[in-house]
Amino acid sequence: MQPWGISGPQFLLLYPIAVIAGLAVAEYARRWANRTAPAELPSAVEFAEVAFLAGGTDRVVDAAVARLVHSEQLRVNRKGGLSAPGDPASDHPIGRDVHSVVRQQPTKVHALRRRLKAMPQVRALAERVAAGQRSRSRWERALATYASLALLCLVFAVGMARLVDGITDGYPIGYLLIQLIVSMAIIPAFYIAVWPLPARTRRNNPVVALAARQLDGVDRVAVSGMAAYPDEELRAALVASATPPEKKKGRGRQRETYYSYGPPTLSSDSGGGGGGGTP
Repeated sequence: MQPWGISGPQFLLLYPIAVIAGLAVAEYARRWANRTAPAELPSAVEFAEVAFLAGGTDRVVDAAVARLVHSEQLRVNRKGGLSAPGDPASDHPIGRDVHSVVRQQPTKVHALRRRLKAMPQVRALAERVAAGQRSRSRWERALATYASLALLCLVFAVGMARLVDGITDGYPIGYLLIQLIVSMAIIPAFYIAVWPLPARTRRNNPVVALAARQLDGVDRVAVSGMAAYPDEELRAALVASATPPEKKKGRGRQRETYYSYGPPTLSSDSGGGGGGGTP
């Protein structure tokens, strides 16, 4: 005879499955509770606001850089380095800020993200977008929190009841005890570390969903990131620019190739020979 008609190995399989299912429900509840929606859905979308809703301030910088590279106001080399050869001509204030920073000191996208995050134009955009969004009420967020927590506590209580029955009836309880200790650590960690995270995804905001249908070309970067840049060669350079650096082995410096939106051109030193060297 087995407690509850379930053998020990069967319960050891069912209990972690129940915990994982409970965490999945809790994650869905978290996304539902953090979901925002515009107070009024606009007829047209603006790339910077869409970028902020889809990926925060980092995505705003990515979208601005992509537009500047597309209009040839910025150049990007094969290693991802950005430079600004001319005067700023962007019609967007964040684009002008990006151009100004790059013109002062050539840099990469991942460094621009850190520098521009606290700049007035980006902060004003974040405040303006947040003000135009309607969040869940405090009661709705509390309901999602406590309902999902109650479900996970119920799963844990079932495990504890099985543990007590096992001790009472003299069954081995070592593996079940380990599972209970692990779940007792995971459940609070989820609500402490994961639950407060914002949920800004293209699936849960109607403005981003609208932009996914309306925006095309380089403005798709606002919705999907640098991977959506239309030119394949420039896309690879921009993705490299947005990736934080890693320590690489090797000696010597390669000559840098800069691209504009069009056929790539090789920047060579003046007075060089006529060979078509590669960087």
